[in-house]
Amino acid sequence: MRQIVPDPHRHVWLGAALLLLVTSGVGCATGRAAKGPEMPVLDAPPAPPRVVTPVVVDATLTAPEVVPEEESPTARTPARPVPARSDPPKPPQPRAEREPDREPAKPEEARPSRTLQTPASAGESEVAIRDQLARAEGELQRVDYRTLTLTLKDQYDVAKRFIQQAREALMAKNLVYAATLAGKASEIAEVLPRR
Repeated sequence: MRQIVPDPHRHVWLGAALLLLVTSGVGCATGRAAKGPEMPVLDAPPAPPRVVTPVVVDATLTAPEVVPEEESPTARTPARPVPARSDPPKPPQPRAEREPDREPAKPEEARPSRTLQTPASAGESEVAIRDQLARAEGELQRVDYRTLTLTLKDQYDVAKRFIQQAREALMAKNLVYAATLAGKASEIAEVLPRR
């Protein structure tokens, strides 16, 4: 069994703690806070008089009805202003007399065109896109995929996907989208390091 040895300085520690407790309580025992310097009382100036501007009422307008205060809120009826009109209202025109806004579109005109091309330049632009795709594929074939870093391998794969999507857009005759994809693929293929 282990024997507990009393601390020889225990009474010193207890005395210090008691002294600290007593001195911290002395400030709170007074029960009132220290007063600051007295401030002089300030006299506020009187408020300026109110300026009331008269309201000019136009004689041509009709005034709303004034409801006396003695009436109950349920007995009140809202005042309706009477509009002043010099000419009588026009009767609505029958449907047959109205002019049609425009003629209905023919079924051929209503359908949107599926291709984004002009007939004269469609063949020329398709050839240019195919040439750009061939150049991009040639550039990618000269790249050694095994020596590329992970980032460059991702760029290589993106260029391959752009070429594939451009070919699909060409088959769907969407030449604008195909040209955009072919341009992006050739830009990526040009910056990749070659063998």
